Amino acid sequence: MHRFQRDMRAYLSTDEGASFFNDTEHFMHDDISGVFMVHGWLAGEVLSRALRGREWMMGRRAFMESLYDQRRYVIDDLVFGDFGGVCGATAESQGAVCRCNQGGNTVFVKELMADGRMNCFLHVNQRFQ
Repeated sequence: MHRFQRDMRAYLSTDEGASFFNDTEHFMHDDISGVFMVHGWLAGEVLSRALRGREWMMGRRAFMESLYDQRRYVIDDLVFGDFGGVCGATAESQGAVCRCNQGGNTVFVKELMADGRMNCFLHVNQRFQ
């Protein structure tokens, strides 16, 4: 989250469109905005990495298929994936992830409160094997 904080501070201090925030530490003091900013930043990071390949230039179908072609997105300490399409037993025995679009094995459960805040249930978070 250090990179998120660095990126947001830079964005809030230089982007004219972000002028409705009073300070560059807004996300640290307003947990409602902060959570949404983190989610948006993470989605942008994953999308940025997905678009680094050239598959998207070959067409929508090729891009969609490429998303499940042995993809893993590592954003600092967070891992999104593995994603894998159809592959054979030999590839699977060598570490390929086959027929998997689950995207991970950790679940974080949050409750949306009446005031708009998100309450994280630490005791419910699960890691599946």
